[in-house]
Amino acid sequence: KTKEFAFDHVFGPDAKQHEVYATCALPLVDALFEMKNACVFAFGATGAGKTYSMLGPEGGRKRGVQDGLLPRVAAELFRRLARLEADAREAIGAGGYSAYEVRASFLEVYRESAFDLLGGPVS
Repeated sequence: KTKEFAFDHVFGPDAKQHEVYATCALPLVDALFEMKNACVFAFGATGAGKTYSMLGPEGGRKRGVQDGLLPRVAAELFRRLARLEADAREAIGAGGYSAYEVRASFLEVYRESAFDLLGGPVS
């Protein structure tokens, strides 16, 4: 039986990290500031490049031009929040108050089991 799958984007082996980020993740950062939730899902066989795409070389331990999606998203998210905070301080003064809450989950699905990579097992 033949199955068909549809993809919004497909990147070849020569795609740059920034290209993948700008196409797939940056629109999700924009959505966060419209009060929406966002999810980046990496799927593929072992060795296909999921960790490289999500974190960068060496699992994201070294920051640089080859940063993956998650370090780029975090940097952009907190850059925008810092700008909003600065704008709020300017508008309401140093004694004013503004607050933002950022929540993130990192889940791994392996052999039909889900694992919370920031906490304990997921039932």
